[in-house]
Amino acid sequence: MDISSNNIYKPIVSDLDTVINGIETPGEDGTSKVLYRNGFFSSHNKFFYVIYEYLVRPHMKIDVERVLVIIKPNNQAHVYYNYLAKVTVNQKSHGLSANSWVTSTQLMGDIVSVSLEAGEFGFPFEKGDQIIWFFRHKLTFGIFFDFRRELDKIDIQRDLTVAYKKLAFYEIYNFLSQTSSVEKLFLMGWFPFSQLIYGSYSKAVSMTTSESSNLEERVGQLFVNEFSKERITSIYNKWLTDEVFNDRKPILFSGINSYNNQDYIASISTLIPQMEGILQQKHIINNRKALKPHEVTNYLIDVAKSVYSSSDSTMFPDLFKLYLDSSLFKNYNAMGKNINLSRHTTAHGAAPAKLFTQEKALQVILTLDQIFHLSV
Repeated sequence: MDISSNNIYKPIVSDLDTVINGIETPGEDGTSKVLYRNGFFSSHNKFFYVIYEYLVRPHMKIDVERVLVIIKPNNQAHVYYNYLAKVTVNQKSHGLSANSWVTSTQLMGDIVSVSLEAGEFGFPFEKGDQIIWFFRHKLTFGIFFDFRRELDKIDIQRDLTVAYKKLAFYEIYNFLSQTSSVEKLFLMGWFPFSQLIYGSYSKAVSMTTSESSNLEERVGQLFVNEFSKERITSIYNKWLTDEVFNDRKPILFSGINSYNNQDYIASISTLIPQMEGILQQKHIINNRKALKPHEVTNYLIDVAKSVYSSSDSTMFPDLFKLYLDSSLFKNYNAMGKNINLSRHTTAHGAAPAKLFTQEKALQVILTLDQIFHLSV
């Protein structure tokens, strides 16, 4: 059987009558059954190999790492071996041109979309079809399927994107599911920023479950040590590729330079007002009117969801809004006992001097960087 690159988009039409309405797996109690008519399972899941034997194995006429099966309304299966997905990543993260083809080693930023469109061949799926997609990312495998015959191409490719991201970023989703640990990091001001999540964030999550003494200091030092002067400067240089950020070049340079020279009070005081200013300027450019202060974070998240394929993006827009509203964009009570560092407390001179630390200054820089990635 010829499966060279010239033939991967040409199907092998099965002579089997393929009738699949769903797949059953044991329930959590071990006795009941759960019927799935659509879903995604990774090789980390205990039922993966049961599903593989039922859905994929019958079509595995050769040993390949990717199989796409489209089951037509007449129950005839069209099987594509080694079918390639086209992965589009955030151009801002990588400096790539639109619709660039990337390797798995380049997926160190957010995946915007995963498409099974194959140039002149198109995407061999029509509304009314069923689909099985067996694919691989590094050392793990995934199986996506939908037997409902209800979705069109756009809906299916949206779901394919979510499935691919769940496999590609399994470890990230897994450790972020450890709610109590992530909440502890949130309280310390550490969001899973794009600059951290592929580095030491998982280690910090582990530290919250295994260490107790001086935890905040240890976590802060862990993150601070990741950022040399060169890395901080490279973040700043990336910002300048955005027109609105570039308009504030002298201000941003002053804040970054202050950080690199260990003047964290000046760095925070200079950079923290720029968050709202940048978002206001972008909104005015795009909508010809200003935002009210309480609308700023909502605007950012609305824009982020238009840029990325879904709210479960590894930029975590919904989670980021929660982070901003509970930290740097949080309101304050001047008579309160526990006043945190925020844009309000900094602007009104209410933030205690002890909060102007290197850790907080780094959090401000990483927050601005997250805004850079999420906004357009």
